[in-house]
Amino acid sequence: MKKKDGVATDTAAPASVEKETPTCSPPKGTKRAGHTDVVREIQQVESAEKVYGEAVSVARGIFSNIIEQTPPDITLCMNVVHKMIALHTANNEELVAMCEYSTPENYIYGHTANVTVMALLVGSGFNCSQDDLEKLGLCCLLHDLGMSKVLDVAAKKSHLSPSELVEIKHHPGYVEEILGNTTMGAELKNFVVRIISQVHERKHGGGYPAGLSGDDIHIFARIIAVSDVYEALTHNRAWRERCLPHEALKKMIEITDTDFDTDIVKYLIERLSLYPVGSYVKLNTDEIGRVVASNQGLPTRPKVKVLLSSDLKRAEQEKVIDLSRNTMTYIVDPVDETKLNLPDKKMALELKARRWWVKNT
Repeated sequence: MKKKDGVATDTAAPASVEKETPTCSPPKGTKRAGHTDVVREIQQVESAEKVYGEAVSVARGIFSNIIEQTPPDITLCMNVVHKMIALHTANNEELVAMCEYSTPENYIYGHTANVTVMALLVGSGFNCSQDDLEKLGLCCLLHDLGMSKVLDVAAKKSHLSPSELVEIKHHPGYVEEILGNTTMGAELKNFVVRIISQVHERKHGGGYPAGLSGDDIHIFARIIAVSDVYEALTHNRAWRERCLPHEALKKMIEITDTDFDTDIVKYLIERLSLYPVGSYVKLNTDEIGRVVASNQGLPTRPKVKVLLSSDLKRAEQEKVIDLSRNTMTYIVDPVDETKLNLPDKKMALELKARRWWVKNT
């Protein structure tokens, strides 16, 4: 893969960084050459649920390290990145479905895991080498390190004041100091700091901290930026409710010309479809279901598992409808499952609980 102005790591680093910026053209097929080690690892990797739980745990550990003034464990980061890459290589959509989760004790843990899943999903569709994906995943897991210095402000339950917004915008600048004592080699560390510092830059120069634009923003930072914004839009924050995935993708399309790399947004939509795995939809039969798999090239016709009957009661028999085959059934609207007025209160609680990652990891 081509890169410009990247760096090579020393032998102690987890993987090398090629010298030029990766190209931003998704391949026509889904297979990538040179991934025999990852394909082999697919046979050994744990379930998507376990890998996701490990990612949340690693994120939690990263921020605990910062509080305790100890360096993040890069080995743990790379281990979970390897597993995510393996699952994406196997086209495991269950891992993507996990991105519906939030973490109740602190949003940043789930956010970190979700952005990593999404960014690696996009990166796996481009002509990325194994080393590139490893670097991308590491940058994702560490991309919000600087937020540890401003979490109290970020967690406010009201809109931020102009001065607080300025404070938040300083967070990328804290990363270099935080990574000061990690086991990463100097060149790798500099590379990671550079990528993280560019995540909030935007295509037409309207981002921060340096006002970079276009190809001056590294492709990794552009991928993380798209993943970061999509994840933030689709999850609650203290001062606002989430957008449904369908709505979030529409918002991103609207600002792509000014903010994002068009190819990256297009590919994210292609992989997620307009109704991403894990989201809920209403069918023309008035049944409510959860999207369990996408159909490539058919963004409005995924596979849907019916959970609620037309009278909003628990379906007597859960069934999966492949909308690419059942042409008489189609999606009418996306649904916020937590706001349904269900007669079955136990079912209502179950649907709300599914939004939170509370398993011991």
